[in-house]
Amino acid sequence: MSEAEALKVEVFGSYEALDQDSGKFYTEYILRCTQQDGLRSQTWKTARRYREFCAIDVLLREKYPHLSATLPPLPSKKYLGSSLASDFVEKRQRELGQYITTLLLLYPELAKDEIVDEFLELSCH
Repeated sequence: MSEAEALKVEVFGSYEALDQDSGKFYTEYILRCTQQDGLRSQTWKTARRYREFCAIDVLLREKYPHLSATLPPLPSKKYLGSSLASDFVEKRQRELGQYITTLLLLYPELAKDEIVDEFLELSCH
């Protein structure tokens, strides 16, 4: 990604959703993506589950093993109590925001990878 083209991603909210298959509630985290290309700026939102963050992390580490040691760590999956508790959701939201921001700051070229493209819905915008 060139200096003229910048991508900013922030995790700025969350909501509970019902898994139709299991009947259990889960949290979706809302990502706000802004792509700046010269004078033009485009912003969109997408929602992702924690397990989708885990999936891109695994895929990126497998595809780029030489980067694996320097990719940012994901927040822990384990939590004592309810994973829907507001304090836990807020903490995880901050940590997921740090994860995706750090990932793109360290390796801005990953924004052109199909794994990240699909996760952030870049090609749709």
